[in-house]
Amino acid sequence: MATYYKDENIPYTLGRGRVVTAKENDWADSGDHAKGRLWKDLMHVKELKITPTADPLEHENFSSGVKTVDRTAIQKQSAKYSLVCDVPDIQNILTLLLGEEVEEITQSSSSLSAVDLTVVELGIWHEILDAADGQVYNLTGVSVTDDEVSPVAIVENEDYILDAVHGQILFFGDGPGLIVPTDVVEITATIPADTILQVEGGTQPQQKRHIWFKGDPAEGVVQQIQGWGLFIPSGDLSLIGDDWENFTLEGNWLAHSLYGKLGFKYKQLGVRA
Repeated sequence: MATYYKDENIPYTLGRGRVVTAKENDWADSGDHAKGRLWKDLMHVKELKITPTADPLEHENFSSGVKTVDRTAIQKQSAKYSLVCDVPDIQNILTLLLGEEVEEITQSSSSLSAVDLTVVELGIWHEILDAADGQVYNLTGVSVTDDEVSPVAIVENEDYILDAVHGQILFFGDGPGLIVPTDVVEITATIPADTILQVEGGTQPQQKRHIWFKGDPAEGVVQQIQGWGLFIPSGDLSLIGDDWENFTLEGNWLAHSLYGKLGFKYKQLGVRA
């Protein structure tokens, strides 16, 4: 059914909305699919594009004069999508790095009490490890002394610099403590309870997902896309730069029993004035 608008009512649309994804078996209840799927939010998607394409096959007529195209048939149709994320949410990173699952590393609450660390070389970062030689993160209450019977404090930012977040320490040689290689220092710190999220890249190259775009424009057509696609990461994760981080996730829509041959269905849910 055709719709006609007065000029002042034409639904020009400024695209806004959320993109959520789900794996094939991300059911709320694996024994009762009627309860639907659980959808992971890709957070702030700043750009989403859908690109359908058709490959034509032309027949050329050479019977006289300038050759002409007298018939065209579509021999292939497909569709792609592209979205730009500017939030390094762990689910976005999982997809970008082709990971299978997000691993949660549990850091138990504990402490370091006068733990020996040998200065191997000046100007080089040394790891601060726990009693089991494991990495530690987000340290608090860090103090560093020499290893004498009556310990003398070594001064931060004069004898050493500390990266408490990542658990590393670097020693200078020209501070008041006169640190030299082979010196042994003692580190005391609090290790807070924490959960570190980790993704191992390349463990799941086939990143197939149900994709649901939920349009939420300030005005214009409220649009929805639901489909099944294969994510193909593209572009960079810019970890250092002068702008907000962003990265691109591209992909191909794939045929699916829920969404038809092109792999997605488009809906309009109304118009906002």
